[in-house]
Amino acid sequence: MWKLLYEDTFGFGEDRDPIRVESCGPDDLEGFKMLWDSVLRESLTGTADKPVTGFARFTLVITGIDGKSVNISINTEKYLYHLAAIKSLMNSEYITGIASRHYDFFMNNKDAEFDLSLIS
Repeated sequence: MWKLLYEDTFGFGEDRDPIRVESCGPDDLEGFKMLWDSVLRESLTGTADKPVTGFARFTLVITGIDGKSVNISINTEKYLYHLAAIKSLMNSEYITGIASRHYDFFMNNKDAEFDLSLIS
């Protein structure tokens, strides 16, 4: 079971909108696809040559059958240029492939080893 949380990072303190559930569902792989799609569409702006972080942050929350939750996010600052290059392609099959690879790492308890800079 997953839910995708949206956080508007534009405002400060009380001016900031509360975090909200953007979408949810039972298929965790679908959650990873939604995370990647949302990050690429809303968490960065600019061009592939001059990307800028946007004002939206997304966190995928996966809840296991034991009730424990794990939060997964994509570090847009660390991978800004890699994400911008992927976004410039906006190839849904390619993005689905990256999301699937990220999901496989997660399922094998290797999420911390998933390194976007190694994806070409």
